[in-house]
Amino acid sequence: MRLLTKFILTTVAIFLMLAIALSAVSTLWINQNTIRDAQHRVEVAIRWAREAFNQKNRDAHQVLAVAAQNELLRDFLDNPRDPKLAAAVQEKFNNFRLQYHMDLLNIVSADGTVLLRTRPPFNSGDDISDNPFIRHVLLNGKSIEGTIVLSRSALAREGESLLERAVDATGEPNGMFTGTAVPVMRGGKLIGIISSGILINGNNDFIDTIRDAVSYGDYYKGRSVGTATIFMGDKRIATNVVGNKAGRATGTAASAEVADMVLLRGRSWSGRAWVVDAWYLSYYEPLRDPDNNLIGMLYVGELEEKYRDIRFKAVASVVSVIFVAMLLSIAMFILIARSILEPVGKLRDATARLIKGERSARVTEEFGGEMGDLTRSFNNMADDIEKHTAEIERKQCELAALNNELEMTNRNYIDMLGFISHELKNPLASAVLSLHTVKDGYLGELNDKQKKGLDNVAESLDYFKELIRSYLDLSKLEKGDYVINRRNTALKNAVIDPAIQGLTEEIRRHHMTLDIGVHDDTVVDADPDLLRIVYDNLIGNAVKYGREGGAIRLREKVRDGRQVFSVYNEGAGIPREKMDMLFKKFSRIYSQDTAGKRGSGLGLYACREIVRKHGGDIWAESEPGKWVEFSFEIG
Repeated sequence: MRLLTKFILTTVAIFLMLAIALSAVSTLWINQNTIRDAQHRVEVAIRWAREAFNQKNRDAHQVLAVAAQNELLRDFLDNPRDPKLAAAVQEKFNNFRLQYHMDLLNIVSADGTVLLRTRPPFNSGDDISDNPFIRHVLLNGKSIEGTIVLSRSALAREGESLLERAVDATGEPNGMFTGTAVPVMRGGKLIGIISSGILINGNNDFIDTIRDAVSYGDYYKGRSVGTATIFMGDKRIATNVVGNKAGRATGTAASAEVADMVLLRGRSWSGRAWVVDAWYLSYYEPLRDPDNNLIGMLYVGELEEKYRDIRFKAVASVVSVIFVAMLLSIAMFILIARSILEPVGKLRDATARLIKGERSARVTEEFGGEMGDLTRSFNNMADDIEKHTAEIERKQCELAALNNELEMTNRNYIDMLGFISHELKNPLASAVLSLHTVKDGYLGELNDKQKKGLDNVAESLDYFKELIRSYLDLSKLEKGDYVINRRNTALKNAVIDPAIQGLTEEIRRHHMTLDIGVHDDTVVDADPDLLRIVYDNLIGNAVKYGREGGAIRLREKVRDGRQVFSVYNEGAGIPREKMDMLFKKFSRIYSQDTAGKRGSGLGLYACREIVRKHGGDIWAESEPGKWVEFSFEIG
């Protein structure tokens, strides 16, 4: 084994071990940090969720604080038996409740008796001084906001449909309310209380507002990235977690582990949790009423799958970079090894003498391995130079004659290309017609295997037909047979529509959308037949190389006083370094996205020649990975 080979294998082994070690360390670091960052995001999210939850109460408190200053309300509290005042307050505050989307809005006396409810059937006269909101205001004379649970009987007294809503949503006869109570004062004395509440049971808008404050309603692979839930006890009463039956998972219970930590111990719980049908990074926080009793939980969660995918992509990127760096380093070390192992000094001196005209310059030392091969090759080369010097001059004379022969051969090639393509055109058309007659069942029903086989034959014939058309166009272009017959041409009706008609089925098969932004009355001074070739190629390429389900747009605009027409499609686009290959004869750009898509490499060349014959220009613009647009103008 040669020394250089040993050096290369040793270097590869060392760098491979380093790459594997670095990949392992990087993967471990990414795994730890991705999950840690995701969990931190959930911890931030619970604070946002709590803030959104409390904001509802603060908003209601601000509204009631203003309402408590209303003189009509104060007059009613001073004279609750006045029917006119009662009717006026009933109407005003019922509208007030509806305006601010409250489920209940009550006027209570200074001893805790309900004077007026704004929700039908407008029950009154019962004592609700045991209500935590009312009791707090009565004891302290200050406003309060928070969350409470009302019993079945209390729900029934508060107004129609509240009990039904609670039961229908969660199966629970109790109702959880978030709300506030504000004292009404006159002359420093408490004369009444105004209180409001929003029923949380089954309140989708309420819980979605909290969810959107956390994750903006984003979805990932069909699932909500962020979820939020409010529990009454251990039961979900408002949630945007989707259940197994595609509806919201209200009425379902939290896990025993979570309920024990939050509801029994009064502590928050965070971690990885299975929520109905997927893993979520979750955070549960206790909910307490104004008396500090544990009455439920507030939950937020982030879909774990999103972070797993982010972690996978990050690991793949890091590992790819490491291995690419390894390959580059190996290549560099190989170059260094060659420079060390090759005694180039002798060759350099001999080469310098040979350049100066010393035809007898040779390397006389004997070297083994690659160096021996190289010196022998150099000596052989010097012998050949000496032998062929005279022959070079003779062949220079022959080159001129050979060039003339090549020009004649090229003309013969073009003539033959046009003749063969023309002769094949009609038989091929007949073969295509016969094939479709059989494939479409006119000669008898075909089974699936036969249809599939004929579909493959049809695809090959279509490619062959496109190839013949391209070669016919090339032959005519090379020979100058295309004569421009310019006339006023309705671009859309005479050129674009016929071009699209032949591609409609393929556009539909690829689920593409076609947007034609060329006006019906657009007229150009051009040869319609040649312009049809241009649009056939540009639209055909857009369909062939465009993204499945992508958009194709045909546009017209004016640039520097000249009409510019373009064909745009969404797709892989063209890398900047390969733009120079466009519009060249037999030039095709190969990439992962064009693999398996056949073409002659002549379409864009034909487009350029036709546009130039019209005194115009054609060019392409692209954003790799997103889109490509071909534009041309006619002189």
